[in-house]
Amino acid sequence: PGCEHSVTSWLASWRFIVEEEEMECPMNFCYMLLFLQHFSVVAGLYEDQVGDFDWHQSYLGRVKSVRFDQSSHTTKRIIVSAHSNVLASINARTGQILWRHVLEMSGSIDALLHQNGALITVSRGGRLVRSWDPSSGLLIWESATPGSQQRDSPQWLNGGVQAELVQHPEGKGYIVVVLSGYLLTAWLHSGGKQLWNVTINKEPGNGGYLMSSHGDILYVAKLRDRIHAIFHSYQLISGQETQPSQMVSTPWLSFETSSCLITGHHFLVCVDKVTEAFHWLSLNSTEKHLFEMAFVQSLGDSMIGSSPMYVSHLGHETPNYQEFLLHLSTGKKVVITFDPVTEKPIAKKTFELNQDVQMATFGDMTILFILSQKQQGLLDIQCLTTEDLRELSELAQTVEMPDHVGAPKQAFVYLFHKKDKSLGYRILLVTEDCVVSLIQQNGRLLWTREESLSDVRAVEFLDLPISTGKSHMENLFIELATATGDPVSLFLQRITVQLTQLQMFLGSLNGKQEDELEDLTIEGMSRDRFNLRKLIVVLTSPGKLFGIDSQDGKVHWQLYLPDLKPMTGIDNGRDAGVYFMFVQRTSEHFPHPPQIAIVGSSKGQCSGSLIYFINPLTGRLVRPDILSEGPCLPYTAIQASLLPAEDDESMRVLLLIDNELKAHVFPHSAAALEAVGLQQPAVFIHTVNCSSGSVAGYSLQSRESERTVELIEAWTVKLQSDSKIIFHAARPSHEHVHAQALVLRDRSVLYKYLNPNMIAIGTEATTEKGGVVIYIIDSVTGSIIHHAKHRGVRGPIQMIHSENWFLYHLWNPRQRRYEVAVLDLYEASVERNDTHVSSLDPSLSPKILAQSFIFSSAVSTVSVTLTEKGITHKAVLFGLSNGAILSLPKMLLDARRTVSVAQEARFVVGMSLEVTVVWGGFKQF
Repeated sequence: PGCEHSVTSWLASWRFIVEEEEMECPMNFCYMLLFLQHFSVVAGLYEDQVGDFDWHQSYLGRVKSVRFDQSSHTTKRIIVSAHSNVLASINARTGQILWRHVLEMSGSIDALLHQNGALITVSRGGRLVRSWDPSSGLLIWESATPGSQQRDSPQWLNGGVQAELVQHPEGKGYIVVVLSGYLLTAWLHSGGKQLWNVTINKEPGNGGYLMSSHGDILYVAKLRDRIHAIFHSYQLISGQETQPSQMVSTPWLSFETSSCLITGHHFLVCVDKVTEAFHWLSLNSTEKHLFEMAFVQSLGDSMIGSSPMYVSHLGHETPNYQEFLLHLSTGKKVVITFDPVTEKPIAKKTFELNQDVQMATFGDMTILFILSQKQQGLLDIQCLTTEDLRELSELAQTVEMPDHVGAPKQAFVYLFHKKDKSLGYRILLVTEDCVVSLIQQNGRLLWTREESLSDVRAVEFLDLPISTGKSHMENLFIELATATGDPVSLFLQRITVQLTQLQMFLGSLNGKQEDELEDLTIEGMSRDRFNLRKLIVVLTSPGKLFGIDSQDGKVHWQLYLPDLKPMTGIDNGRDAGVYFMFVQRTSEHFPHPPQIAIVGSSKGQCSGSLIYFINPLTGRLVRPDILSEGPCLPYTAIQASLLPAEDDESMRVLLLIDNELKAHVFPHSAAALEAVGLQQPAVFIHTVNCSSGSVAGYSLQSRESERTVELIEAWTVKLQSDSKIIFHAARPSHEHVHAQALVLRDRSVLYKYLNPNMIAIGTEATTEKGGVVIYIIDSVTGSIIHHAKHRGVRGPIQMIHSENWFLYHLWNPRQRRYEVAVLDLYEASVERNDTHVSSLDPSLSPKILAQSFIFSSAVSTVSVTLTEKGITHKAVLFGLSNGAILSLPKMLLDARRTVSVAQEARFVVGMSLEVTVVWGGFKQF
């Protein structure tokens, strides 16, 4: 408004002068209009716009099963189930998600069945059976059964869950049959009516079940570990047994060393890698079931010198094919089938380690697809007929894959007839880095999806470098300030700098933004005036990095590290693995490029940990001299942290602690060790051992002569023996505290206890009564500042530490509710020292204020908002289990709150609630 008033007054004065002098100057008026066009319109946010996504991207996760849906002639769909319990439909032409359902967190999708518009999912160990509409994703019906999932069963038994979608013998659609452990249930697909339910005789001990259908008969094989196998047959419509069950002794069958499956022609096949024997029998035989046996090496010369490992199906559609794969210890795969006359196994063809073999059927033709990556970036596809292994050269092709994509892991093939009645196919390819691509027969990729972004393990925000134009101007001013010479040359240099600055200003007025210059460090990206635009460096679980623009979500670069995997047992005792990722040098130190360090485990090629140094602006690996032999370290890192010391090239020193509690620094240079030596009196390290329930603190000692850094134990705290550590939290190192005290309504001052060395440890009792204890420990001296015990409370705990307060979320089984507890720490009414905080010279015990609040939802993560100077009021961010993000002002979760609020306090809180936005961002299905 002030600017508008000034411009309006100035125009009114100009008009008055023109009228007073009675002059007509249309040219000057046009110039004035052109000048006013360059005023930018001020834009703002409405209240309902706060909390909306700037950009949003949806993903599926690591693909588990795929079905091609051709029930609609207008839209070709691909039905996908993921390991993250996601069911979705993808447009086959564009790769966009048509619909998506994130199912319950507990359990996974055990089976995905699809035939002619019928879509069935079986999840939670066979306990939930659902029917879906493939076109819209709507749930048609759902049925729940008790289920009996075998959790200790081997992988080839699929957790004891078997499911089939069988055509009704009387032509009444389909029948859904699910075998969950010893429970066999059948439903009618149209309507979800349960036809029958059979309980197979349950025996104590380790066992598993396999199922197959043939016409209107269901065959069930019950396998007992090293004892026997029992075979049952049931009527598909009524569920009655067609003949008495038969028992066959199987002392050679071991769930640890054996693998079994049922082929398409109803042969039960088992292979044992210890005895190297091959066992089989026919389920639909009218005679007594007996296993036949042959040694694997007798099946062909390709098996000599190798032992069998396991067997697997060919193809992913049901029913299964007669052929199956035998995996050998050398990595080779052998296609095995049965002779139709002698019913003996025959080895048809052997394939190499890097070849993925799949099978697809269209009409009466069955084709064998062989996918192999002979060299980086080229995928070779060969096609063979299953009858005579004749090569189909017209279907063979070579596909050029992107450089950042990993090796093929799974392939799903779909055959169809083209318009000219020739045979065509599409292949949905899943690679090691969770990239999903659809390959057309002409050898091109229709689309690619980066599904690894659904499992992000580490994130860093990087400031963008300034544009080349700004850098050039700064260099000109530096040269002008340091220039020497006669007055004429200095005058010409000054005029040159001012003309260059005027040229850049006129270019910005004409719409030419600095972000559009071609000589940027990152194409299409440069720092804005307020430095709000960042580069998001994301590291996913498969070991793939992405450089993402925070403005629009565009991926600028990708880098796949095939040998990198998360480190397990590091993240506060959680099962999920983590990576260590740190920004060692930002983009502020020209001419040195920024650098990010990544520490993780190896997938098998390295016995120790892996460390990579990457330029986050280009996504390329950086090779310091210390890593001349590669990224493999001769030790296993258990902790990593950035030290406040910097070397002579503005590189932050990275400290690694191995499993033998030895310290290692990167870069390992004399300048870095000297910087560590200067900072070592103020650096303390603490470790948390979740298994033993102990916390230890260490100090650093740098020896520049030996170029080593040692850890010296300073203290150790052993927590209760009947409890386990389930979480720990520390204050963010980059957090700034703006207000060091609170002014109360009586004008008194309450000073915050701002000890940056505080850590919080959460333990849970292992007894039946349970209970959670929170310890607040000084990480420099090891002294316990405070501890709080919650009786009868259970984890998991989600905790944060900011400024002088701790907040954690837990479950109260007695009251059957979630609770949020807050601990605020304050000093006395007189601050002892306002410039220096030392744990070695502590003040009096802080004053602890505690409060608990009832929370209405489960929480998967908790965080707090951070600003550059810490001026803005804090807000607590809750990541809810249903995918929502809830933001609550910290003042609502204040430990000083009482039940009865005074009038003036109620007025302050009410005013704050009016300007504080509480919002939830939900997943878009």
